[in-house]
Amino acid sequence: MKIREATIGDIPELGPLFEAFHGESAFRAIDLDLDSAGATAHLLIESDLGALFVACTEDDRIVGATGALLYPSWFNRQHVVGSEVLWYVLPDHRRSKAGKLLFNALEEWGQEKGAHSFSMASAAGPHQKRVNQIYESRGYKALETSFIKEL
Repeated sequence: MKIREATIGDIPELGPLFEAFHGESAFRAIDLDLDSAGATAHLLIESDLGALFVACTEDDRIVGATGALLYPSWFNRQHVVGSEVLWYVLPDHRRSKAGKLLFNALEEWGQEKGAHSFSMASAAGPHQKRVNQIYESRGYKALETSFIKEL
């Protein structure tokens, strides 16, 4: 399994991955717009405050991705926070090291960019308990619970 920074050329291949992620996500009540997802990927790739990494098989097929943004803390603008916006591996590759390697790449990127802390999210659903266990095993602590309401 190879981890690398995503390129603009990867965006079309990320479409099926975004569809799979959306299908498993607690956010599936929000219609998926692949143009919007592609624009977000473009932003993460091109911005100095963003990153997008992909996990690839030996034949360079993308089977997972993770991305994040950096921002100053609301409480102290000198405290830079890295915030994950995507961490997903296709089901057939979850027993590989892809998820762990993507996670490592994200944390390393945050450290290189000067982040003081990093925020990871776990969406409500069947995988939440396992995802929370992974975060806690890596030293993350629960900070808040988010709620959403359709308006």
